[in-house]
Amino acid sequence: MAQTIKDPRKVGRLIAHNVIASRRERGGKGPNIVVKPGTEESTGPEGDVVRLIGHSDAVTAVAYTADSKAILSASQDHTVRIWGRSADFQDKKLLLRVPNPLKALALSLEGRSFAVADDATNVYVQDLWVDLNGVGFLEIPGKSPAVALAFTPDGKRLAIGRADSRIEVVTPAQGAQEKVELSGHEGPVQALVFSRSGRYLASGGADGTLRTWDIDTKKLRSAFPGHASPITAIAYAPDYRTLASADARGGIRFWDAKTNAKRPQSFDLRSPIASLSYSPDGRSLAVTQSNEVHLLDLSAGADQGTVVGSGGTVAAVAFSPDGETVAAAGSDQLVRVFRTEGFGSRVAADGRVPAQRPTQDDVDQPPSPAMPMDRDAVAVVFGSQQYRQASIPKVDFASNDASAVQRYLTRAMGFLPENVVTLAGSGVNLASMRKTLGPWLRNRVNANSRVFIYFAGHGAPDPATGESYLVPSDGDPSYLNTALSVKELLSQLSALPAQRVMVVLDACFSGRGQRSIIAPGARPLVSVMDQSQYVGQNVVVLSATGGDQISTYYPPGRHGLFTYFLLRGLRGEADIDADGKVTTRELYLFLKTKVSKEARKLNVTQIPTTMPAPDQLGERARWEWIKLR
Repeated sequence: MAQTIKDPRKVGRLIAHNVIASRRERGGKGPNIVVKPGTEESTGPEGDVVRLIGHSDAVTAVAYTADSKAILSASQDHTVRIWGRSADFQDKKLLLRVPNPLKALALSLEGRSFAVADDATNVYVQDLWVDLNGVGFLEIPGKSPAVALAFTPDGKRLAIGRADSRIEVVTPAQGAQEKVELSGHEGPVQALVFSRSGRYLASGGADGTLRTWDIDTKKLRSAFPGHASPITAIAYAPDYRTLASADARGGIRFWDAKTNAKRPQSFDLRSPIASLSYSPDGRSLAVTQSNEVHLLDLSAGADQGTVVGSGGTVAAVAFSPDGETVAAAGSDQLVRVFRTEGFGSRVAADGRVPAQRPTQDDVDQPPSPAMPMDRDAVAVVFGSQQYRQASIPKVDFASNDASAVQRYLTRAMGFLPENVVTLAGSGVNLASMRKTLGPWLRNRVNANSRVFIYFAGHGAPDPATGESYLVPSDGDPSYLNTALSVKELLSQLSALPAQRVMVVLDACFSGRGQRSIIAPGARPLVSVMDQSQYVGQNVVVLSATGGDQISTYYPPGRHGLFTYFLLRGLRGEADIDADGKVTTRELYLFLKTKVSKEARKLNVTQIPTTMPAPDQLGERARWEWIKLR
């Protein structure tokens, strides 16, 4: 018999309570409802990923509300949590706590109710808002564990897939007293999804079959073996014309939702898929694979590569209804939210569609200026392309990089030309670097100053200490006293009385080539020392690579790969929220996504970094680098 517990809280208040408290918590008698909001701290951005911390065990399912403003997550820690959009989904509340671990979650499209299943035999239906008949939650017991859940689009019916091969369809508003039972699978029912009308239900089973049912007539419409291994996930495309199914071996098949005929397109990813989710425009499919999430381009029939990795197995993935983000969760107890950067629909928070992005061909032309000229802003730009020693290879496009950055600074970023020093070629010698970064800079900086430092050229590591150096045109990696220590640079800049100091380094320090060199005979792949301890509170550093990587070139754009996308980001492509300005956080997220993706095509691993680390940027994450209107 279903059990209903009423909650008399005020209409419209978001429920955040602990239900079915343990015997110890409730004093050993009767059910109890305890108000218990989550108290754990969440962390901020980690690269292009926002990590939501609060669960104490594996997260098994995630779902977005219809307005994309909140995420629900269910966990083996017995709880359901909701994460609000405020500060990147970090406004957290505890919605539900039950005696057993949770393993399945469904949220109705109309956004009023959610359902979860535990690892025993119970299903719980909870109202997100308490203006639906005052209902707190509904407990639906069963004879077999529930494996899969799905609401009809209107939220009136709930389908429950059981481990004993049965499907139950109940009406929660009626207390789940009336039940439709469907049988036919030979094993657990592991995936469920309703059609647009809610009349037809698709189910995927451990028997490898995909079945569709008419709920009104309680009859099977079709059954066809589509997979050679258990079906683990199914989803309708946004237009409901196509049904996708995935299996435990990594196979993905597509079916005509009207005729049930198998479509020719398919994917074989060769590792188990636990969850899949369509983008709102139907062009992309997010899928989990082991500890990664991949985006599949359905129009090109191609895997776009890993967009997020995890410290454990990823169990669930969900596209936001607005297409802006994807949530993923799994055994590492975290919910990760990452921006799709061009996948799916892009709609700004206020409903505006972002302006047309610039093409790659115009990257050397700064955008129209929107920042007023700032007499206190000071910049130094280096492009070290040619080196005196014949044995040191030139740095392709470094002079072009420096010239483009200088144009952006003086034409679009509010820096007066007389306050910008640009040195290229043989002019980037150690003496000139020390002079401009020392006395020249100190004599012009005050408490209101924005300082911008850019370097394109070779970096070099000290094989003995791992310390990093910027190599000027007259430098010698065998004698690092001829180069500028990054530690020294950061210490000098941190001591300036400037309001903010922005440093961009398109160099690498691994000693593996491209924009990095090492003393002859020294072993590359040096363990580069972490120098973030030298970054003051008024300094942020964007660097082209991680310590053991190389910074490569992008010949089609005639720039270093990192600088090419830096310029594209400053032109407006990094303006994720379409508010007309590019912040540190937005620029870093854009660079990390675009540079690493393009580098993979060149068979290179290059992932931009920040100092301090992304989750330690604090107020610096909101610094404005450029205004576009």
